[in-house]
Amino acid sequence: MTGFRGLYPPLITTFDQDGEFDEGRMREHVDFMIEGGADGLCAGSSTGEFMNLSRQEWESVLGVVKEQSDSSVPVLAGGAWMSTRHTIERCRYAERLGYDGILLIAPWYQVHTQRELYAHFRAVRESISLPIMVYNNPPMTGVHLSVALRERLYREVIVRYLKGAESDPYTIARLR
Repeated sequence: MTGFRGLYPPLITTFDQDGEFDEGRMREHVDFMIEGGADGLCAGSSTGEFMNLSRQEWESVLGVVKEQSDSSVPVLAGGAWMSTRHTIERCRYAERLGYDGILLIAPWYQVHTQRELYAHFRAVRESISLPIMVYNNPPMTGVHLSVALRERLYREVIVRYLKGAESDPYTIARLR
C-alpha cells in the first residue's frame, strides 16, 4: 500500500433492538459503504461508539469489518483508549487482525499536556508497525493537539496522517 487516499467513512456500530451488536447488519453496512464508493473504512472509532462498547464487542466489530471488507479496501481501526497501555493493546490487536492502519484520538477525560500527548503517541508508534492517523478532536477528548505537536509527530514519523475536527478554519493553513 502506498498510502491512504480518498474517502474513509467512519462506520457506525449496528445494534439490535435489545442493544446487542448486530453482526448481520454490520456486514450489510460494510457492503453498503464499499458499494457506495468508499475508498477505505474506519471501524471501532468514535462514530462507532467505541467508548460505549465492551472490549469483546469492540473486538467483534473489528473482526466482522475486516472479514466482510475482504481486503477490497484498506481498513483503519480506531485503537484509542484512556491509557497508553490499553491503547497499545488495542492497536496490537488490530494489527494481528490484519488492519492497514490505526486511527487515534488523544486519551480523553484527563487533561494532558502536549508533552504527555507526544509521549503517548510515541509509545504507540514504538509498539506497532501500522501507520497511524492522529485525530485532533477537542470536543471528544477535552484537549487540543497543538499545531506544533502535530507537526512534530509528523516530522518524526510517529504519525503519517492527520485528521481534524477543530473549529479553527485556519488550522489547515498553519499545518501546511
